[in-house]
Amino acid sequence: MLYEFALEPRVLYEAAKNQRDFKEFIRLFDVGAPAVISNFPSFKKLRRAVFDIQPTSDSELKKARLEEIIKFLSEVPRVKRLCAYDGNFDWKTNMVVENERVAFDHILTLTHDPALGSVTLERLFEREITYPTQLLVKRVADEMANAIGNMLRLSTRIVFVDPYFGSNRSKWKPFIRFIEQALTNRPKEELSIEVVFSFDKGGYGRAQFLFKKLRDEHSDIFERCTVVFKAVCEKHKGEKIHNRYVLTDIGGVSFAVGLDEEDENHQDDVALLSKKSYTLRWQQYAHLDGFDLVEESPASL
Repeated sequence: MLYEFALEPRVLYEAAKNQRDFKEFIRLFDVGAPAVISNFPSFKKLRRAVFDIQPTSDSELKKARLEEIIKFLSEVPRVKRLCAYDGNFDWKTNMVVENERVAFDHILTLTHDPALGSVTLERLFEREITYPTQLLVKRVADEMANAIGNMLRLSTRIVFVDPYFGSNRSKWKPFIRFIEQALTNRPKEELSIEVVFSFDKGGYGRAQFLFKKLRDEHSDIFERCTVVFKAVCEKHKGEKIHNRYVLTDIGGVSFAVGLDEEDENHQDDVALLSKKSYTLRWQQYAHLDGFDLVEESPASL
């Protein structure tokens, strides 16, 4: 439900030309939207390339809008990539090489470039390319994992939130499929996974037990990522641990019914979290601002 867009520097300059395009660009790439900007090239290199394009004759208003877009890029989550941008070559050459290594979902250019298979900013503004923010998904492990697979593989940190998470097959099978999806065709190898559940539903020892089960049954997973299980409890007069989420460093989703498997006759609504919801839930569960940590497993073997 999240998709990586690599941006040509000219696209950013064009988006700052008028207020309408400026606002539309922010809307398309803000937290809570399906489109996520790639960190290739790095923010520093992209910023320099954009300002190199800008003529000194630009109005103060356009300069201010371009500064706002650059500020937006510095604050919004971006997809991290492994390979460094080679300053000895131009933007297009770097894109071709990196796209062959691990393909971007889209390369956004000012004019269509057949060599890159790019899409234009105009097509995006005209909404010729759209992605849903909510899906109706069969409650079977493969369907659930496929629905958010792209978000998982693009992330470097994933937090699963399920108050009742445990070792029973209905929860364990989707969990393993989620991890397998996350480890497939990654733009960057670095990955940490956390599972947050309610201490009240399991008691002491549950986090260690789950870690041991994963280690014994899927030790190969620890060769490519870290996985830690966290039992938490509600703060006094704090929010209850109830909803099920999959949160990542680039966005998050909610599963209305749960993260466990039923059968293909049961369906669930999977929804991309809005900016407000994502910001709150990330603080609560990734930073544990909303709950107290009671027990935590090791993160690696």
